[in-house]
Amino acid sequence: MIRKSLLGLCAFAGFLSALPAAAQTWPTKPVRFILPFGPGSGIDITARLLQDRLSSKWGQPIVIEHRPGGDALIAIGAFANAADDHVLLYASLANFLAHPYQHEKLPYNLARDIAPIARVSETVLSVSVPTALGINNLKELVARAHAEPGKLSGTSSAGIAAFTWSAFMKNEKIDIPQVPYRDAVMAPNDLSEGRLQVIFGALAAIGPQLKSGKVKVIAVSGNSRSPLAPEAPTAAEAGFPVLNAASSVGLFGPSSMSPELRARIGADVVAAASDPAFIERVTITGQAVAPAGAAAMEKSLQTQTENVAEIAAQLNMKRLSRE
Repeated sequence: MIRKSLLGLCAFAGFLSALPAAAQTWPTKPVRFILPFGPGSGIDITARLLQDRLSSKWGQPIVIEHRPGGDALIAIGAFANAADDHVLLYASLANFLAHPYQHEKLPYNLARDIAPIARVSETVLSVSVPTALGINNLKELVARAHAEPGKLSGTSSAGIAAFTWSAFMKNEKIDIPQVPYRDAVMAPNDLSEGRLQVIFGALAAIGPQLKSGKVKVIAVSGNSRSPLAPEAPTAAEAGFPVLNAASSVGLFGPSSMSPELRARIGADVVAAASDPAFIERVTITGQAVAPAGAAAMEKSLQTQTENVAEIAAQLNMKRLSRE
């Protein structure tokens, strides 16, 4: 065991010695994580857990900066304009991939301004309703929407979730008017009080309302059920595979960041997110921990970009922005 530890330390020392000086000395000042959601979101929860581990590793404080609203454009624009290796974006791929179909002009260029550093988790999306509504599954939701067209109201998280929900409603020929929110984490309170009848968004965001018994999860995305709502089937199990949307969450840096520094930060993030205590804390919030480096995040970006393009085609939407 001691020999293995020494070999590991030697290998890590060799890795550091091969890095350029700038990559070895980073960070030289506090690091900022810009988030597109407010406190209490799934992204906020994982960012804070990473903050605790990485600040001690890096020897500098990490400041979490919430920039909700504006379809995530406020947060992404602030990150892109900073163009600083000490200003990082902690976000979901869902926050950018629908933008070219929704906005003619964007305050950023994905290829020019943003470089993946590491993947931390996969967002588990859920279809949730007030318990008092008496709807127990997706088929009952569709039946109620047909029986009472326009009477139910709902909301969905910006980006991939909103696209996917629109495709679901089109396929099922139902009309559930969507209520916009500046910060998606405010919607679960309205759901629990019956002011909304359905949310399609991050499962982690409705955790407190779920525990109170006021909200019921009737389906989740992904290939397996969530420990947070084990009674809820996956969308595919429920017979509605269109709702099986995927979105990777991770850390991004400016594209001007050196590959060596990206690799070093990515290795630290993956190590922190692979810690059993981290995995346990994140999993119980309804998120799927999936730590991996920049290459895996870039592959997720490509796959999920293709998925969004397919959904846009179903909705007869064309790209408005060419970035």
